[in-house]
Amino acid sequence: MQGHCGIVDALDKPRTATRFDFRDEGIVQVYYGAVIHDRPTSWACRPRSWPIHLRKRTLPSPGTRSRRLRSPAVVALLDALESRVTAPQGPGLFRMIDGKPLPIGGCSKDHQAGYGRSAGGKAKGYKLHALIGSDGALAGWRGASMNKDERVMAERLLRAAPPEVVGYVAA
Repeated sequence: MQGHCGIVDALDKPRTATRFDFRDEGIVQVYYGAVIHDRPTSWACRPRSWPIHLRKRTLPSPGTRSRRLRSPAVVALLDALESRVTAPQGPGLFRMIDGKPLPIGGCSKDHQAGYGRSAGGKAKGYKLHALIGSDGALAGWRGASMNKDERVMAERLLRAAPPEVVGYVAA
């Protein structure tokens, strides 16, 4: 698992004794193992899903992994990992804000999805809003239902942007 998420161990996180069999870092590594391979998270809880040199380590059950992913310590670790990976590497002259529609099927019973503008007309689903630097670095992102106003989401992105984000913004 070390090869997939070596950056997790590099984060400055205080080591404290826990009552859990699996450290927070191990839970995050199993989760990102599934994300990297575009598989369900239960797939990453099976030893045969990992390379041979990583199969000796015990893995959490899907229930343990799911429960621990919602714990405050693991959520904080995921937030720290995201901040570390998406932090702008340097000041840029300008940034871009855009929304990418993520439509779902029309027969879906998802009550949180909304109808909004999409490619070729209207669709039901969500929209990914991103603040991207001129070098392609992701400075921030938010997800919302498709009917959420992009101007409101752009304002939220800019308020939550790290202090390194200065310059012009094109939307």
